[in-house]
Amino acid sequence: QQMGEQSLTITKGVAAVFIVLSLSGAPVFLRDSLSQFSLPLLMLCTGYSLSNSKHENADTFLGASVRTIYWPFWCWSLFFLVTHNLFSWLHIVNAPAYSGHDLFQRLWNITFCMSDFDGELAMLFLIFRALLVASVFQFFCFKLFRHIRPADSIEKTAYIVAAGAFVLTFWQQLSGLSIAILPDGGWREMLSAILVGIGFSFGLTSHRLRLNIPILAACFLVSMLGAIYCPWNMTNGVNATHLFILLPSWLCAFVLIRALSNALCRKPNLLASGLTVISKHALSIIAFTPLSFKFVAAIGAACCGLPWSTVGGVSLPVPSAGVILWPFTFIAGICLPIIVTYTYRRIDKRVDMSFGNILRMLLTLTITLAVFAAKTVRYVARKIYDVILATATALKDIVKASSPKEE
Repeated sequence: QQMGEQSLTITKGVAAVFIVLSLSGAPVFLRDSLSQFSLPLLMLCTGYSLSNSKHENADTFLGASVRTIYWPFWCWSLFFLVTHNLFSWLHIVNAPAYSGHDLFQRLWNITFCMSDFDGELAMLFLIFRALLVASVFQFFCFKLFRHIRPADSIEKTAYIVAAGAFVLTFWQQLSGLSIAILPDGGWREMLSAILVGIGFSFGLTSHRLRLNIPILAACFLVSMLGAIYCPWNMTNGVNATHLFILLPSWLCAFVLIRALSNALCRKPNLLASGLTVISKHALSIIAFTPLSFKFVAAIGAACCGLPWSTVGGVSLPVPSAGVILWPFTFIAGICLPIIVTYTYRRIDKRVDMSFGNILRMLLTLTITLAVFAAKTVRYVARKIYDVILATATALKDIVKASSPKEE
């Protein structure tokens, strides 16, 4: 069981690597192939994790979901919202600065709809919303069907939920329906619900699966055929007919990578350790990868002698230099978020870095700066007043001394 959990962690790390590589400006064939499987692998891992979770009631599940998905999303979205005008002024992003009304409206949409976040530096935050909606859908539908049909086995109930999510998504895409409260009609969340349901079912029955070389070769062939003849990425929609091609391709890729992860777990090695670390920081990597790309773009612009404004255009400022720069963007997209998270946790051990304490420190710093600014203004005003008063007195004495009456 411990090896199974570690192999699942490695699979999740592979999904995070695929997400970063698909955005790093890699060669087209590599980028398109990896973007095909990045989001589905992450959703399948989420469903698999739910099958092993110990959340028996809604309170503990919702608390864990809010703590691990919604709260990081809200905090990081607030960070990019507050710093957007600064990044716009520095030409790190090309979007115009927000007005006060836009700022508060986006804060409301981020809080209540998990939408309207920064479209350039927070482009991957849609994954948080899809993860949360799909996980909640899977949990409550599973509990509902267990209550309605308690005689059914757990595996059968999981199959019913996954099939129900597929039917709803197929109906949505076939009829052009949309979920009004979700951006883009909710197609991404419904697709994620299918994948989480499949991952949940696979997690309950994976112990029965006996893998061998022919089965793994067939999985590789099916996944590659899906990538070649039905390319897809997380920003494009999916129609009803593509579901019958993409879902087997994604599931075969998941089975193949799980088998490779199991092989890596058998002996301690550097690759398995690295993927484990990446998996533990997967959400941080998803959140800060675009900002890390901007860092590499700034270095590229400086090395190529381009104006600073090009940094706000694309992650790679020079398309012709993409072959040279994309490995650096990939390394930065993986390493910089991990370094920042590690540094934060080290500081948190010495200083209370909870959200409430950070707010108190910011408030204290703001008051201190305001008092300092007020004293500075008062001092400067007093000096200016003294200079004006001395000048006026000197002029008065000069005028009085040059008076004809006094002469």
